[in-house]
Amino acid sequence: MRALVQQAKIHLRRAALGAGRIVGPHGSQQLASAYGLYEIGAWMRDHCSRTPLIVGEEFDVYLVAAERMATASRPLYLEFGVFQGRSLRWWSSHLMQPNAQLIGFDSFAGLPHDWIGDFDKGALATPPASLRRPTRRTRRWLVRGHAAHLRRA
Repeated sequence: MRALVQQAKIHLRRAALGAGRIVGPHGSQQLASAYGLYEIGAWMRDHCSRTPLIVGEEFDVYLVAAERMATASRPLYLEFGVFQGRSLRWWSSHLMQPNAQLIGFDSFAGLPHDWIGDFDKGALATPPASLRRPTRRTRRWLVRGHAAHLRRA
């Protein structure tokens, strides 16, 4: 088994080196993401007893979570980094409990520092005026600020 793992590592390194020579910045970001998934898998192997649920896309995992929360009487959804509000709107339309609360936190100034790939400081900035205005009827609220600035009440 150890020899098989070693061979797989060698093949992965060769493939990554070859891909790195021919892909652009977007491709390198995808490779970095794939390596991140590999690291998560290694961590899970060492720390988790259950096999993780693998889904196809972002909203597929949301559906699984929404199904599990269907019996909750008062679900609370917090989103840190709202960007354009796409996932916050998704949750608003899928959490049907009348007492559900959805709160999005964002500075709206973009990333506070450079991040992976092409995401420089300030990337992902979205003026709050460009988001659909949340209302009490939609059960969504937006809070301006960074998560690091939140205080425990």
